[in-house]
Amino acid sequence: MSSSTFRQGLVFDVTQNTQLPTIHDILTVPNPKLLVTPARPQHMRPDRTANKVDQDGLSRWDEFNLQVLSDAFGDILNRHVHPSNHAQPGPFTINGLGDLRAMCIRSIFPLLTQPIAIGAAEIGSRINYIFPPIYAEQNQSLRISRISALSFMADFNGSPRTQLVVSCVLHGTQWNSTALSGSLHSAALLPIRRIATYCILANTRYGFILTAQELVVVRVSGTAYEVQKPGQVEWQAIPWDASGPNVLTVTLSLWFLVMLSLRDTCRSICAPDQVPPLHRWWKYQKPQVTIFHHHISMRESFDHPAGASVEEKLFRDKSSSWLLA
Repeated sequence: MSSSTFRQGLVFDVTQNTQLPTIHDILTVPNPKLLVTPARPQHMRPDRTANKVDQDGLSRWDEFNLQVLSDAFGDILNRHVHPSNHAQPGPFTINGLGDLRAMCIRSIFPLLTQPIAIGAAEIGSRINYIFPPIYAEQNQSLRISRISALSFMADFNGSPRTQLVVSCVLHGTQWNSTALSGSLHSAALLPIRRIATYCILANTRYGFILTAQELVVVRVSGTAYEVQKPGQVEWQAIPWDASGPNVLTVTLSLWFLVMLSLRDTCRSICAPDQVPPLHRWWKYQKPQVTIFHHHISMRESFDHPAGASVEEKLFRDKSSSWLLA
C-alpha cells in the first residue's frame, strides 16, 4: 500500500527575534488555491458495519473555537519561529481524492511539522515527558480493512505507529457539513459514521473529514474498538478559504487536534459522560497563591480563565506523576 510521509524529529528553531512570524501567524495564512475539476454529483455507499451514530448522537462541537483553544495553547502559538520553506504554494489541480491527499502532504503538513514539534516539546516539558516525533502519512490501515486517508502518528515505546488523528477524504459533490443542519437524512450521516468508525478502531477521540471546500473536525466518544455500539460525535466545520488572525483556519485546527491528542489519557476513546470539557482547568491552592492548569496543555495561569469549567485538585510537586494522568 502506497503512502507518503512527512517526518521530522524534534529539531526546530525557536527564536526571540520578534521580526519573525509566530506559530499562529504561520498557521493562519491563506491555504493554496485548489483548481477542482468539475465532476458529477457522487453518492457514498451505505456501510452496514459502520458505527451506528444517529441524530441523537450528533452535536455541534461548540467548544472547538478560537477563544477556548487559544486560552489553552495561546502561549505556544505566540512563539516566534523560522517558517518552513518546504511547503509548496500551489495552486493545485484536484482531479480526484488522491490529488487532495497529495496536496496535504506537499502543502499543508509541511507547515505543521515545526509547530507540532514545538508544541509537543513544550507540553512534554510540563509533564516531564519527551514525546516521540509526530509524523503524517497517507492510507494507514485500521482494523476490519478500514483505511485512514490521512493520519497523524507517533511511535510510542511499546506502541509503535499509534494513530493520534485519523481522517476520511471526500469529494465536495458527495457531502458537505450543511447536510448536518436541520432534519437529517441517512445519507448526511454516512461520513460521520465512517469517521466515527475510524476513530473507534484507532482508539482516538480525534478525527477529521476533508473536502476541497472545508475541514470538519470531530471528537468521538463511545466504546473503543466496538463499532457496533452507538457512539457520540461532536463536529465543527472550518471553510477551506478561512484565513487571518481572528478565525480558525484549516492548518490551525489540525494543529489543535494534534495537541489535544498527544497524551494517551486525553486521546483514548471513553464514554460520553467521561469526556471533560475542552475549557476544563484544574485549580491548585498553594500557600498564598492559587494556580490554574489547563487539563490537556498544562498551561499555567494565576487568574481564573474566563468561562472555564474548574475542578479543584490537591497540589503536588511538579515532578509528581499526576502530571502524566
